[in-house]
Amino acid sequence: MIAQINHSKLILQENADVQYTFDKTGRLTNIRHGHRYIARGFDGSMVAHTWHRGHHQTDPLSDEETRTLISRSRETLQKAQARHDLFLSDPLSTDDVLPWFERALSFQPEKDRLTFHEVYRPVGILPPDQYAAVVLQVSESCAWNRCSFCSFYKGKPFHLKTFEQFARHVQDVRNFIGEEISARNSIFLGEANAMAAPVDLLIREMDHAADRLVPSMADFRGFYSFLEPGQTPEISGTDWRRLRDAGLRRIYLGLETGCGELRETLGKTGSVEDVLRAARAAKEAGISVGMILILGVGGQSYFDRHMNDSILSLHSVPLDGSDMVFLSPLCVDSQSPYSSLADGWGGCDDRDMEKQHSLFQAALPPGVRAVTYNVRHFSYA
Repeated sequence: MIAQINHSKLILQENADVQYTFDKTGRLTNIRHGHRYIARGFDGSMVAHTWHRGHHQTDPLSDEETRTLISRSRETLQKAQARHDLFLSDPLSTDDVLPWFERALSFQPEKDRLTFHEVYRPVGILPPDQYAAVVLQVSESCAWNRCSFCSFYKGKPFHLKTFEQFARHVQDVRNFIGEEISARNSIFLGEANAMAAPVDLLIREMDHAADRLVPSMADFRGFYSFLEPGQTPEISGTDWRRLRDAGLRRIYLGLETGCGELRETLGKTGSVEDVLRAARAAKEAGISVGMILILGVGGQSYFDRHMNDSILSLHSVPLDGSDMVFLSPLCVDSQSPYSSLADGWGGCDDRDMEKQHSLFQAALPPGVRAVTYNVRHFSYA
């Protein structure tokens, strides 16, 4: 059995096939079990990731499987703590590792899960580059919540926090994440559209978060947020610069498609031009953008228009190496309004979406990064 501390994590390798990872607070964060990588979210859920011939599959674990793995991890910790032949990677000593074992063994997963649901309501989705951010919910749910393909916020009422509510939330988040906050390097302002908050309020909340959290974050990179133009008051050039000076580094825009007709049919709020105008205004103020496109949306009926109009839209914004384009394979609930629309469009299978991915990637402006954004893979942890 081997123990090592790497990037503020305790990694305990039971054998060649089984490895457990714990954060500074003692939380079990992931398990490697043979060819499966199992991630544990802050909400206590576990998702298994497997890769086969380039295909990535995710499978949520049952409550029983989750409890079994938690139990096995504790048994492994207890064995490691008691062993005299435990191999410690250089330059560790027993004194370095034992406090980590003690924190992990005293950690209470069920209490942690319940606390998460008191602190968050919950965390629906994040951009892939923000999966390890500290999420602060300026608002909860989505003010629009009518997109035909999205089920992240269904049944969850929208709520914009007052400053006092937000300040309490910041303290609750700090207490919940604990010492693990030192391993985080960004703050994501949630939930679906924190930018709908009045600018003065948002800057006051960013300043408060910076005072309370950033001193504990070793390599802080800034604030990030989704923006939904149709649900956001027009932000002046002066206010964009104020947001930049307060630490806003990137906004993420759900363009989904550059085809206006398809976007409207999808139930998106705001027009294609509204999205592009917001992107240009942010860029002019020195804030980078993340443009989100859905692969396969509109099926065969819209395949070419979706591709061509989306590429034209991307090239109408002065994107550069600081910006990102997120390509999200279509993933919808079978009961969603989109499913009934798609029946008349002709489907897009994985091969079609892979083709669109390649075409989009080849057509991006120079230096702009393309990132796959598979919403099935998300678990906030």
